[in-house]
Amino acid sequence: MLLKIEALKDDVVGRLIKCESEGHSEADGIIVFDVNRVPSIGQFQFQRKTVQHYVREIEGRAITGKEAIEIALDTERAAGLAKKIIFEKDGTRHWHNCATKLGLYREVKLIQKLAK
Repeated sequence: MLLKIEALKDDVVGRLIKCESEGHSEADGIIVFDVNRVPSIGQFQFQRKTVQHYVREIEGRAITGKEAIEIALDTERAAGLAKKIIFEKDGTRHWHNCATKLGLYREVKLIQKLAK
């Protein structure tokens, strides 16, 4: 059952990355300036401070802004962080537009229930 739950989580993360990156690859080094003039980086469109916050909260360590950008630009590491944020912390709110478009809010809650 645990393998099936992990597969469901990976599927959510995979669909989210496709939506957020709009088909651009990791090699494109995606950086988009949001309406708040803060860059969103990588395929998950992480902001530097968001990465720093969750690495500190989840892993208990502080990282530099440069390290946060490196994580955001590394799809595998960014996906691991996104998965923890989505399923262990506050869900998909950081990706509201894509989460709404893909219907992830309800799906994540169902997966979280299965995992308990």
